[in-house]
Amino acid sequence: MKKIALLSLVGLLILVFGIIPARASSLPRYIPGDTEIGIWDPIKRTYTLTKDINGSIEIVENNLILDGANHKINGLGYGIYLFQRSNVMVKNCNISDFFIAIFCSFSSSNILANNTIKNSVYGIYLNSSSSNTLTDNILINNWYGVLLYFSYFNALITNTAINNQFGVYFFNCGENKTYNNNFIDNLIQAYCIDASSDNEFFLDKIFGGNYWSNWIKPDEDNNGFVDYPYVFSSGHDALPWICQDGWKYITLVANAGSDKKVLVGEMLQIDGSGSYAPDGVIESYDWDFGDGNTGFGILVSYRYDIAGIYTVILTVTDDDLTDTDTAEITVQTPAEAIGDLITTIEDFGLPKGIEKSLIALLKAAIKSLEKYQEQAVIGQLTGFIHHVEAQNDKKLTEEQAQMLIGVAQRIIDSIQ
Repeated sequence: MKKIALLSLVGLLILVFGIIPARASSLPRYIPGDTEIGIWDPIKRTYTLTKDINGSIEIVENNLILDGANHKINGLGYGIYLFQRSNVMVKNCNISDFFIAIFCSFSSSNILANNTIKNSVYGIYLNSSSSNTLTDNILINNWYGVLLYFSYFNALITNTAINNQFGVYFFNCGENKTYNNNFIDNLIQAYCIDASSDNEFFLDKIFGGNYWSNWIKPDEDNNGFVDYPYVFSSGHDALPWICQDGWKYITLVANAGSDKKVLVGEMLQIDGSGSYAPDGVIESYDWDFGDGNTGFGILVSYRYDIAGIYTVILTVTDDDLTDTDTAEITVQTPAEAIGDLITTIEDFGLPKGIEKSLIALLKAAIKSLEKYQEQAVIGQLTGFIHHVEAQNDKKLTEEQAQMLIGVAQRIIDSIQ
């Protein structure tokens, strides 16, 4: 552990004092100008390596592609260097034995994709570089798999870090997204120092977070995610996958939205936009409203005429795949909705005098409903709203007041 701490300190001193590693003994290859190690296509602005090389490559123009064509690049110092570069893609390179395998300094909007990086001190190092995408890279036996230093708005997606001392390391970074990566048997899987809390390590339940080889159970609900978040220094992954590359097995997913409560005759919006297809396109959304009626479309409007509990079923179709999801819709009479309001107020723990006066107005409205005195109900609920407004930001929080007012107004609208 002392050795790890010492080497980490050395690495950070290099970062803090801005020491740039020495280049290889031979001069670097400048891309796209070099004609010895590859072919330049000026139309496609793509430089393709044609041989393995021992030495460094420096990208000296923007808006180009370096395709390593799976050739080997090894040597000392840095392997591939981008300084103040943008819109560059580096892909299909096998890089090993460098101090820094890929070094992006003050560079933005670049893509590093499908590179294999081994046996280097720094695998991929972003220094003051933002809005870059790192995807499908494999990092093995490096000291730092990926290191970000004062770098923001980067995306680390579907990379694999294996047997590194640090899988990923953030130093004074923020607003980076790291998800759907495999972190396998790294001594320290992830570490953040002086990093802001807005670095994200997971998305929603369709895409989830990352796979961490030391955090793979339990999954009691069998949803593909560990039931507890993976927590590390200044970061956490709330949806860690239980298996490597778990996100690759995502197929068609229907999402009927959340359960809802509505009033009899009230227009309900049902939203299936949370559904997901691997190709991004769902052919059809078919709805069964649970009362014998059906509908179609991503977003549908529907009105129930009879109180009760209905199970809405959404069926989505894409090519030969289908999936279904359900949502429970509770349709209430005005009296039932007022009863819920009374229960809610009792749960707020308000001073007894205020609670009693609010509930008295609601109970009076229920009695008027029983006598079919709709105008009296409207007057009593309007008085309830005024009473709530008087307590807004006093005995009631603004959130509580707005919720009570909103429900009361919906009840009024349903009986007018």
